[in-house]
Amino acid sequence: PAADRPPRPERPRYVLDRGLQPVGVGVTGELYLAGPSLARGYLGRPDLTSAAFVADPFGPPGERMYRTGDLVQWRPDGQLVFLGRADHQIKIRGFRVELGEIESALTRHPDVRACAVTLRDGRLVGYVIPVDGARPDPATLRKHLAGHLPDHMVPSALLLIDRLPLTPGGKLDTAALPDPQTAATRRREPAGAAETILLGVFRDILGSDDIGPDDDFFAIGGDSIVSLQVVSRARRQGLGLTARDVFEGATVAGIAARARTLAEAEGPVAGDAPLTPVMRDLLRRAGAAADGFCQWTEVCVPPGGDEDHWRTVLDRILARHDVLRAHLAGDALRIPPVGAVTGADVLTRVPVAADLPTGQLRALIDGHTAEARAAMDPRT
Repeated sequence: PAADRPPRPERPRYVLDRGLQPVGVGVTGELYLAGPSLARGYLGRPDLTSAAFVADPFGPPGERMYRTGDLVQWRPDGQLVFLGRADHQIKIRGFRVELGEIESALTRHPDVRACAVTLRDGRLVGYVIPVDGARPDPATLRKHLAGHLPDHMVPSALLLIDRLPLTPGGKLDTAALPDPQTAATRRREPAGAAETILLGVFRDILGSDDIGPDDDFFAIGGDSIVSLQVVSRARRQGLGLTARDVFEGATVAGIAARARTLAEAEGPVAGDAPLTPVMRDLLRRAGAAADGFCQWTEVCVPPGGDEDHWRTVLDRILARHDVLRAHLAGDALRIPPVGAVTGADVLTRVPVAADLPTGQLRALIDGHTAEARAAMDPRT
């Protein structure tokens, strides 16, 4: 990041957020210029003029300010630090991300001299020029970024390069940046059932067969969302994992080493368990009103179903998801053994005439739903 020169009194400068409100010291915002020396607009380009020259909320009525598109931060000494361009803003996983903010965090690492971050094939990729004599490990750089940025802003791949390619106009030539390379050297066949299962899971999720047991999780496109998908799909195939296992395992082989066979490692749980932070917060804030808290959903099933069949389905769900059998017991969550709550306990069948009008059917459903919610007691 480069510091800007001090302002001229006749050219006010504002650093504003998206709501055109001033930001504080060390907070990223967009630079706006105002004052009598401001141009009137772009010649013959009313579209650009209306987008870049906007009303100045801090000046006299009728005054305008120029939206520079530069992302900056105020320093404590009153100088501005240039971070990048607002037109480098991208959207990933539903979040708007300023690439300049990632680059700024990356250059704060002592082994990084310069860098660039781009979006390639739907994932963030960082390119790093190390300081002389340094060879930073990408995993170390990711850990550094994770300490300053949210997960969705940490690039899934970081490449060390000698220089950043530039266009004839002196701008970054993103097309000339190298593609992230997976660790394809010494590619081997998976060893053991767990590696075989997980390799298939990764290839299916990421849509590529060019993945080996020793490829780095982040380099092949892994992130927190992928980790949850891996945990879910591995579970369907009998392997127990957590998202932490995926991150710390780092490779398919490393993750497989942390996997456990569910038939051996997991079964129905019974006994007292500590309340989760969300539960504690709800009880603390809502008090007795939390007794009425209820989450529910409505599922439409084919008519004429066999009641015994649905009781069996509910029995299996209650056996599989321990928390559905649980209730509050003082400052803990008490989970009774399988069979303490059965499908017969929770299933109610209400006969309905086939020609019942839709409005009356809706009212009947709503009435039974309200009764069920009113009967819910978190302590029983």
